[in-house]
Amino acid sequence: LKAVQSAANTLLKSPDLKDYIWQRDKFRLDLIDVRLDDNFHGTETSHEDRLQIPGHEYYLHGRTNFGDSIADEWLIVWLLLELSQRHTSAWIQVRDPDGEFLLAEAANALPKWLEPELADNRVWIHRGQLHIIPLQRSAGGGASGPTTPGLSGNVDMVRALQFLQQTPHSTLHSPMIEEEAFHRLRDHPAAISKSQHSALLSIPRRLAYLLHRNPAYVAP
Repeated sequence: LKAVQSAANTLLKSPDLKDYIWQRDKFRLDLIDVRLDDNFHGTETSHEDRLQIPGHEYYLHGRTNFGDSIADEWLIVWLLLELSQRHTSAWIQVRDPDGEFLLAEAANALPKWLEPELADNRVWIHRGQLHIIPLQRSAGGGASGPTTPGLSGNVDMVRALQFLQQTPHSTLHSPMIEEEAFHRLRDHPAAISKSQHSALLSIPRRLAYLLHRNPAYVAP
C-alpha cells in the first residue's frame, strides 16, 4: 500500500501534472486502519464480519473536494487507472456524491439488472480495466459458483472484498461498458495541458509574492 501511495505522489510530480492547478483539493491517498474505520464497514456490519477479510487490515483512501471542476474529477479517475496498471494487485473504487458515476457514464451499455443508483461496491478498477461484481449465480448440480449478498442491488463492502479475494476472475468485464465509462479520458494525458489557460494581468506585489511561492493559490 505504501508503494501505491508513493507511486501516486510520483505521478503528481510528472511533467503532465506538476503545473496542474486543482480547483479546491488536490488528489492524495492516506493509509487507513480498517479496524478503526466505521465508515469502511457501515452500520450494518458486525464485528465478526470485520475479522473475516484476512489481508485487509489497511487500505488507501482519498477524498477530494473538486467543486465545479469536472476536469479534476476525471483527472482523478485517470490517475487511479494509471496506478492500477502500475500495481496490478490493486483493486480500486472511485465514487462521487452521485454514487457509481462510472456506471452512469455507461448507462446506455449496461445490462438491465445493473442500475447505477443500486450498485454500491460492485464497480472496481483493476489492471487498467473496469470490473463489475456480477449477480449471484450457481453452477449446476447444487455446486455454488461465485456469490454476492443478493441477486441485484448494493453489495456490502466486506462481502465485495471477499468476492474479489476468493473469485477475482469471476468479475464481469465488458469492453463496451468500459469504453463508455471512460470515454472522457480518451485524450488523456494530452488533455491535461489543454485544459490550462493563460492570461496577462496586473496584481499587487504581495499577491504576486504568494503566487510565486505557491502557484496553487490561483484557484482560491
